[in-house]
Amino acid sequence: MPALAELALLVDTYSDPTQADGLITWANAEGESLLKSYRDNPDGNNASLSHDLCFTLKATEQVTLDVTLPQGYPEKRPLIRFVGMTSREQHEELNAISKTTAEMSQADDLPLFAIYQAVLEHIGSWQEPFSGSAEKLQADATSIHIPSFRRRILFWSHHLIADSKRKDLQTMSSSSLVIIAKIGWPGYIAAEGDADLVQDFIKEVKTWRWQAITLRFDIMEESSKPALLNMLKTYTEVGSLAELSQLLADEPGWFEAGRH
Repeated sequence: MPALAELALLVDTYSDPTQADGLITWANAEGESLLKSYRDNPDGNNASLSHDLCFTLKATEQVTLDVTLPQGYPEKRPLIRFVGMTSREQHEELNAISKTTAEMSQADDLPLFAIYQAVLEHIGSWQEPFSGSAEKLQADATSIHIPSFRRRILFWSHHLIADSKRKDLQTMSSSSLVIIAKIGWPGYIAAEGDADLVQDFIKEVKTWRWQAITLRFDIMEESSKPALLNMLKTYTEVGSLAELSQLLADEPGWFEAGRH
């Protein structure tokens, strides 16, 4: 995938509309202008780079990535420098993640996307489990009433097309979870069921090492509440992540995974 097309995908996938500052901070106005021109006319613009493109990607409030996409990217690797409030050990971990992911994705169409996704997932491993986790909720429950919990998650992908991806999904068809997937451009995988089983499902999906797929939403609720996932059975077209979110997020508790 050409550089500007990949950047557009990265922004569309990870930008948070609730945040005042954007995902990308450009080193100069030319980069922003190039991306805007590509978005305005993706079929009529050369999405490859004629010179180096420099910008900063926001990972968290504390960590950013200073990125240089060299002329000839993606054949040439991106140059990435991590900036922020991390320990020396954490900084070394991020450098190692970036290098390893770049080497593994050298032949793929989305090397920067893969690096950014891997960095977010690794940073997430430094943090405490989200406050709605089954373990914490059960620990806080009173001795009089200990509810069981159901979890509902949404994986969002730029595309789910390849036969190998369909086979991966078929391996989960015997699961006790309710799993609904939309094949195409874009694609999604939604799963709902016992909290522990959903956690196992998330781990399984990550072992598939698909490119351009990310866990976008995650909710925990008492099993006594009615399931919402069945609503998706008649939802056959997805125009944007915002539209799908609006369909599902009709009650408090939904949040964007990895952005808190």
